[in-house]
Amino acid sequence: MMSPRFVLAYALSVGAPRLLAADQAHTYGLAAGDVAPAIETTDIDGHALRLVDELKKGPVVLVFYRGGWCPFCNTQLHAIQDKLMPRLAKAGASLVAISVDKADEELKTKQKHALSFRIVSDPKAKILSDYRVQYHVPDELVATYKEKHGIDLEASSGEKHHIIAVPAVYVVDGGGHITYAHADEEYKKRADEGEVAAAAEKAAARK
Repeated sequence: MMSPRFVLAYALSVGAPRLLAADQAHTYGLAAGDVAPAIETTDIDGHALRLVDELKKGPVVLVFYRGGWCPFCNTQLHAIQDKLMPRLAKAGASLVAISVDKADEELKTKQKHALSFRIVSDPKAKILSDYRVQYHVPDELVATYKEKHGIDLEASSGEKHHIIAVPAVYVVDGGGHITYAHADEEYKKRADEGEVAAAAEKAAARK
């Protein structure tokens, strides 16, 4: 018997081609070599977070994910915790995950999956916009998610803009430059944790 998680993942993947076709000409994400836009915010634990300050300590990995409702994102967050975080800690690098989910929704995700890294709520999608990973979900798909799968994007973000993140990962070095970039609107294609770790370790070695 298939698990509810598998059924949801399959259902979301079936809807993917329609989602992509609506915005297929759009190019998402920044590139390696670009200067990382400034981030000055507060994480879901209430601690101030400024990218420039974090970079003084070592490279920073920025992970943009669609939301705690997405099984593909949850699989990625687990892999980050289990496979990536140990290598980042050894290299002196840190990681920040970002979505449009409200802080209380992200806190549920953090607790449910025992995540140790910092998470930022960006419901207005300002950071997503700065990093060119904002995706406008078509109204038809918003309705399908809610009616068929019980996923309420407006309840998750507290906003009516229907924006979610294109899954993306950036490694930012001490000089504020992006040294590794992965952003793909085909949301089942995620950055490889080994490649991200290697990029962060290389950036740390240049400090």
